Amino acid sequence: DIDEKINQIKWLRRRNQAHFLLSTNDKTVKLWKISERNLRIDGPLNTKSLDGTLDLQPHEINNLVIPQLHKTPLMVEASPRKIYANAHTYHVNSISVNSDDETYLSADDLRINLWSLQRTDQSFNIVDIKPANMEELTEVITAAEFHPQHCNVLVYSSSKGTVRLCDMRDNALCDRYAKLFK
Repeated sequence: DIDEKINQIKWLRRRNQAHFLLSTNDKTVKLWKISERNLRIDGPLNTKSLDGTLDLQPHEINNLVIPQLHKTPLMVEASPRKIYANAHTYHVNSISVNSDDETYLSADDLRINLWSLQRTDQSFNIVDIKPANMEELTEVITAAEFHPQHCNVLVYSSSKGTVRLCDMRDNALCDRYAKLFK
């Protein structure tokens, strides 16, 4: 069972009239579209009969009918667009959208995964601190974040009070960090 609680929310940069955000519960990340509507289309469409049931063929259309737009009270709707699941064994504690607007990372206690916003079925593991023997576990990842302007730089923190800076230009697998802050 996965709780319905939300651990983190991150906005994506706006590209059109709709807003997009990523949210995560303990195991799953979802991409949401939030849109506003205050117009309604009334009238028959050109490919349907007046009663709205029969599809007409292009050669059967005699008149061009222009639907009318009518103002309505403002409606805000949130709809899930993509679900990024089955990549984390432990609770997801942070998500971070990259400045390239194409990727994001999700971090649980022992791993950080890099995702494409376009692919829901595949992620790339860039940090893995899980020891071969879980009895030897001495720290867990507490947060991870991309740099706000440099899409190749990220940091992650641990339960030991350290922050590790990683540069993906150096190595796609960030098992070795560029800088350690204690």
